Amino acid sequence: MKTSFFKRDVTPDRSCRMGGYDRKQKSTGVLDPIQVNYMSLEVDQKVILFAMIDCICLEKSFVEEIQEEVSKIIGIAKHQIIISCIHTHSAPCYFKLTFESVPAETALTQNLKEQIKKDLLYCHQHMQISTLQYETCMIDGLYGNRNVKDGWSDKSFHVLKFFHNNQLIGSFVNISTHPTLLNGNNLLLSADLLGHVRNQLEEQLQAPVFISNGTCGDVSTRFYRDGHEDLDQIAHAILQQYNQKKTTENITLDQCELKDIAYDSTSDFKNDPIHLSIRKRVEADDTNPMKDLFLHKCDIKEAMGKFTLQLRSLIIDYGNIMIITLPGDILSAFGKKIKAAFPNKIVIFICYSGNYCNYFVPEEEYGKYFETFNSRLQIGEADKFIQKIINLAK
Repeated sequence: MKTSFFKRDVTPDRSCRMGGYDRKQKSTGVLDPIQVNYMSLEVDQKVILFAMIDCICLEKSFVEEIQEEVSKIIGIAKHQIIISCIHTHSAPCYFKLTFESVPAETALTQNLKEQIKKDLLYCHQHMQISTLQYETCMIDGLYGNRNVKDGWSDKSFHVLKFFHNNQLIGSFVNISTHPTLLNGNNLLLSADLLGHVRNQLEEQLQAPVFISNGTCGDVSTRFYRDGHEDLDQIAHAILQQYNQKKTTENITLDQCELKDIAYDSTSDFKNDPIHLSIRKRVEADDTNPMKDLFLHKCDIKEAMGKFTLQLRSLIIDYGNIMIITLPGDILSAFGKKIKAAFPNKIVIFICYSGNYCNYFVPEEEYGKYFETFNSRLQIGEADKFIQKIINLAK
């Protein structure tokens, strides 16, 4: 097994539009650096390159151009180059969100794309023979299901530590929570909660940390804050639980099976009876404080006409550990369903990967909460995609 880690500070040197909360104002400063973090991993002669961007979403064309060029140079399949983001709502607006009006900072986006191509090649060229130690714990009382306070959410905190000659060279970290401690009034660029966890853990370990976000579509700190916590405090509390409760296991990765899945989902909300019935219900409910917002989202969806989203996932099966990439905000119930299908494996999700297809809402929750109104998938489509992943992984 070989690995390498690398990071690039891409904080703009000027004020810029921000992605998230549909802000009309530009950034006024920097709270913490905006980064792209990289990891390369070679197991069983199969190389996977990872790039994790501090931003809210991705565009398919952006990712595919990087994959196309880098794969030709290195000689690997395009799906072995994984481009993802952490979903912070306080980074530059590299891509326009479907349900927001803020235009993308196209010059920053172009520069970012060219830099990622170079850095992926650098990361690939500097891999070292490594060994792996896996640590995990459950995080309690800091974040959870934002729709149902005691509802299920993935509280797993995964840490994969890679060593070269007994020296820690980097860690892969996975957590599942919306990084939205900073609200729409914030005009300082920031990687938000995941960035602060990453920075504090790097200081503790004295080695690079590659952090990724999991099935956090309906997970946040909403029910767990008293209004006084800040980013540093919550990040510190997460790492305090990790240090106190973690269990450790030495794992050998000596096999790698890759399975790539693509599923085309076509929607036409203007002619979708389920969507129209949900709209009528909202129109008739004058007690709903989010009525105007929900109806605005319905207007946007209906104006899209008929369109098709390509949903893609890469399943990386290392034997004991299985990593699954997913293209958007995946609700907790889907994470629970996939994990239940593989009780003898450590299943880690890298969401916001390859593309941003908005919210994946299970059929039984469709129409109940905010996530439905920010979903571009008709009822049942997300369920079909997740089941295809489970079937293929098996």
